[in-house]
Amino acid sequence: MSVQPPGLLLEYLPAGPGSIAPISEELEKVKQEMDEKGSSMSDGAPVVKIRQSLTKLKQEIQEMDVRMGVVEHTLLQAKLKEKDNMTRDMHATHITETTTHTYS
Repeated sequence: MSVQPPGLLLEYLPAGPGSIAPISEELEKVKQEMDEKGSSMSDGAPVVKIRQSLTKLKQEIQEMDVRMGVVEHTLLQAKLKEKDNMTRDMHATHITETTTHTYS
């Protein structure tokens, strides 16, 4: 007893032995693509690289925060020193002006 494929299936079956090769090649290509996609989906290397990059960025941000703090401190110190010098100069010129005035 042999099993006959249904009529609709017969339309899609190859007509001869030479027509199976292209279908087999296409099937192998599809299998290979699916294997590659499956392995890349289960491969955690890209995720690991992203996590490492994020960690590195966080560290660089912390370093930049420290640098910004140092620059802000230096700038504040320079402003305070300049203000102190200006105040000292003002007092020095005021004292000089009051001592050089003659009272008549």
